[in-house]
Amino acid sequence: MKDTLAETRFLQGLKKIIENVLSIEDIKINSRKLNLVIARHLFFYIARKEGIKFHTLGAFLDRDHSTAIHSVRVAEDLIKYSKIHKETFLTILAILNHKKQEESVIHERVKRIIEFYKYSGNYILLTNDLRKLFEEERKEKFFKEMLKI
Repeated sequence: MKDTLAETRFLQGLKKIIENVLSIEDIKINSRKLNLVIARHLFFYIARKEGIKFHTLGAFLDRDHSTAIHSVRVAEDLIKYSKIHKETFLTILAILNHKKQEESVIHERVKRIIEFYKYSGNYILLTNDLRKLFEEERKEKFFKEMLKI
């Protein structure tokens, strides 16, 4: 990932998913409790697999880049040797993949609507139809971004 806005959004989403899956209030908390440490390890590991740089990862959780490097190494071992951690990792990945698929379906629907109305030249109806679509999908932020196109 090169776009810092996209990276930040991804990291925020990943953080929320990990906190929900592991029932943690906030993984940024300075604590050595095992569940928080493992959550941070998985966070760094998954984010790094998405191509985000170590210094960006560390800064996001208020840690040093060397902490991110160490966490990725530890997470690799946890996933390799622990069934529970591997299942947790796979659950988080499944949720991430589901979100990505959901967003790509929405992107395709929006593209089709935009192409139809560009062809007909009726931009007022385009805006109304997009609004209806995203009210259904409850994706208000995404709607605002798509209107900028």
